[in-house]
Amino acid sequence: MGAVLGRGEILFRAVQKNQGCMNWNETIAGCQDAQPAEEVALICGDQLNERHSWIADGPVSTRLIVMMEIRSETDYARHHIQKVVAFFGAMRLFAQRLHERGHRVHYIALDAPDNAQSFAANVHSVAAQVGARRFCWQQPDEYRLDEALKALAAECEVKGMQTACADTEHFYT
Repeated sequence: MGAVLGRGEILFRAVQKNQGCMNWNETIAGCQDAQPAEEVALICGDQLNERHSWIADGPVSTRLIVMMEIRSETDYARHHIQKVVAFFGAMRLFAQRLHERGHRVHYIALDAPDNAQSFAANVHSVAAQVGARRFCWQQPDEYRLDEALKALAAECEVKGMQTACADTEHFYT
């Protein structure tokens, strides 16, 4: 399933744009920023919120927004293929929209050669590639992911990086 999703074949068939199929790889073509950045900011597939302060306050030249399609998120439980396709499609369109608005985005597709298929490995790789000294993430809605991101933050701190967890800003309290 992952290989087919990563090539966009299912996305091509699932979503029509105008009279032809949308090329899902083109949507993220400009979202491969690997220039130096002080901060790597992770946005997960259920956190696509244009009103979040990271987005609404405008682009920050030192912040690199990282988004990724990873098997650990598609395989931890059974998901209907249409759910996976919808999430990946929404993520790609959101990344494209952020890029068009001037945000720096690094998007890792499911079949990207450098995709290690885990949040931790991909964040460490991108952070090392861009020389980031800070890792930020938004509070996840799932306990499983919350624990994984806390562990990732601890690993980053061991490497001398600063870490910060931001509110998702999509629930009223």
